[in-house]
Amino acid sequence: MGQANLLTTDLSFRAARALLIGAQSSYDLLQRAGSYSSWQGVGLRTEFTPKKDLALRTYSTYDTSGQAWSNHRLDLSYKSGPMFVSYGARYDGIRKVWGDQNLYVTGARWGRISGDVRIAYNGYLHRFDAQQYGVVVDLHCAEAVLQVVDMNTGFRPGREITFFLRLKALPWSGPLGTGRLGQPIGTGTGRDF
Repeated sequence: MGQANLLTTDLSFRAARALLIGAQSSYDLLQRAGSYSSWQGVGLRTEFTPKKDLALRTYSTYDTSGQAWSNHRLDLSYKSGPMFVSYGARYDGIRKVWGDQNLYVTGARWGRISGDVRIAYNGYLHRFDAQQYGVVVDLHCAEAVLQVVDMNTGFRPGREITFFLRLKALPWSGPLGTGRLGQPIGTGTGRDF
């Protein structure tokens, strides 16, 4: 179909114990004779982890063909005991809009009550593509579960409100964390960093 002859590089520098700075790019030797830039996209990233339970990551991409910063990504993760909180956002530098913003909270606990939240906001359409909320009350051998799932995309869009009692001895997996198309609802940082 075609040919490619690339030189790629990825450089990382630990500026401080908690700060890693990196850059990557590639150079296409076959593009030198063409009208396009021989340099492929240039990526810059930082990873800041002041403590093992807190992480901040950024990633920016420079489009050499369009000569613009095309994409900026921000991910923030925090873990405290069983609770995990993650926020992810992507800024589209070409269109000048926050394309995606996602919030993920799981394992939040107040005595016998625990809760989960997953929210996905679409900045291009100015709407929430997904909102998922769950509250569980521990009843010793059982749980009272309330779930609100509001999806604006995929198969069967709309809102579902579900309340049920669940026996802990039986395995179970609910709809929280999954979209109508089977896609995960999260921030891109992973479940445990």
